[in-house]
Amino acid sequence: MAAVLSLATAASTAQTTVLVTNDISVSTVWTANNIYNLQSQIYVLPGASLTIEAGTLIASTTNMGGSLAVARGGQIYVQGTKENPVIMTSTSDVATWTAGDPKTGTWREAANEWGNLTIMGRGYISEDATAGN
Repeated sequence: MAAVLSLATAASTAQTTVLVTNDISVSTVWTANNIYNLQSQIYVLPGASLTIEAGTLIASTTNMGGSLAVARGGQIYVQGTKENPVIMTSTSDVATWTAGDPKTGTWREAANEWGNLTIMGRGYISEDATAGN
């Protein structure tokens, strides 16, 4: 993966933390066995695609400005399910970051620590409108 650099292992979940520091310029797959920590605003550039497997955790360090933007001509495929969602959050999100149950995790007053997911362009948006989603 040209767009990411693997540096550390998260001890509590035995997942590798991948510090994402560069834009995504080639088609890339983010897998559920890694935690992806966005270090700045990261773009999926035209001609590239980002596939995010079900169960993947994407985080940004508080006050680092981590966010994900898909440029016109770039593509994103988020494959989360109800049972195995893709979670985009902050590294300070205790309920998620420690692999806790979000329904029983500790409430935190701090908000807006995750930058955003921006999709640019004139793309079609498809929706799976089956009951239960």
